[in-house]
Amino acid sequence: MKTFFTVLTLILFISCNKEQSEEKFFKAISLNNKDTAYLKLSEIDNQFNGKYLVIYSDKTSDLGNISGEIIGDTLKGRNKYVSRRKSKFTKPFTLLKDNNKMKLGTGMVSYYSQIPFYANGTIQFPDSLFQFIPIDEKEIIHLKQELQF
Repeated sequence: MKTFFTVLTLILFISCNKEQSEEKFFKAISLNNKDTAYLKLSEIDNQFNGKYLVIYSDKTSDLGNISGEIIGDTLKGRNKYVSRRKSKFTKPFTLLKDNNKMKLGTGMVSYYSQIPFYANGTIQFPDSLFQFIPIDEKEIIHLKQELQF
C-alpha cells in the first residue's frame, strides 16, 4: 500500500510540472550601428533563462546562456558565455522591461564566493547600451537555422 501511494504521489508531481513558457526573441543594434545583439528569452513564474548573442563588427561573437530571477520589471542573473576570443566567462546580467522593449543594464561588479553580481544601488540602464526590441518570425527562423540560436 505504501508503494502505491509513493507511485501515485510521483505521478501527480510529474503531471503538475510547471507550465512551459514560450520563447521570445529580441534584437538590439549598437548606437554606432556596428554591433548587433540577439536575445532568446523564456520566463516561468519569477525565473528566466535563455541565450544571449553579440555579433561584433569584425564578425566575431560572444555567445552564452543567461538565467536568473525576475523582480518586478527587472531581470537579474548571470551570463555564462564563450567570448569571441574563445575564453569562458561568467558575468552579471540585467535587463529592464519597458513595455515590449528591454534595456541592458550595467553596474559595479562585486563578488560573493567567486559569483559575480552588480552591487546594490549601482545598476543603471543607459541608452548607450543595447535596447532590445522584439523581432519578426522571418528573422527568428534565420537565427535558428543560420546561427543555431
